[in-house]
Amino acid sequence: MLKMAELISRAGSIITGKPPKNSEKEQSEKELLEDIDCVINELAHCRRRFNLVTDNDLIEAVIYEELALRSRYAYLLRQARQSGLTGRTVLK
Repeated sequence: MLKMAELISRAGSIITGKPPKNSEKEQSEKELLEDIDCVINELAHCRRRFNLVTDNDLIEAVIYEELALRSRYAYLLRQARQSGLTGRTVLK
């Protein structure tokens, strides 16, 4: 039931053009931070896999996967900056 109320509230904020309530904003920020953490973990896993594979095709696949993850990470960081989030560890 909570999901339905949340969906209705989001639809209302889209229709009215008003920003979502603080609780919804906090929830979206929490989800964004979780996504960033997930991508960081996937990048670490990807690097470990790169060190293990020996087949040229697999090496190439892991390289492309890391490039895609880095692009997603950059996107999520832009989203975090736009929403005013600060203080997160930046991937080097």
